[in-house]
Amino acid sequence: MLFTQMAEQLNDAGYDQKAVLEQKQLPAPNTQESIKEIWKAIQFAMYPTEGKVSTTTLTTTQVHNVYEVFNRFFAENFGISIPFPSHEKPMI
Repeated sequence: MLFTQMAEQLNDAGYDQKAVLEQKQLPAPNTQESIKEIWKAIQFAMYPTEGKVSTTTLTTTQVHNVYEVFNRFFAENFGISIPFPSHEKPMI
């Protein structure tokens, strides 16, 4: 849900994948999968030697730490911040 929401917010703000990834590719809308790849890059950078290939293998603290870096990246670079979804406070 986080990746879908971030992709929608970025697209609505006019940022395509080219802007997000700073690559010289044809403009393409952000997708859940393209945003997930950014999460994975952060996750692997933060926990490279632990063989963490899925968020299901991360501890709650590790997921929170990755989320903080992920959310800060989008807030600082695109002015978009998405609260972490929870069962108590579902994202709209």
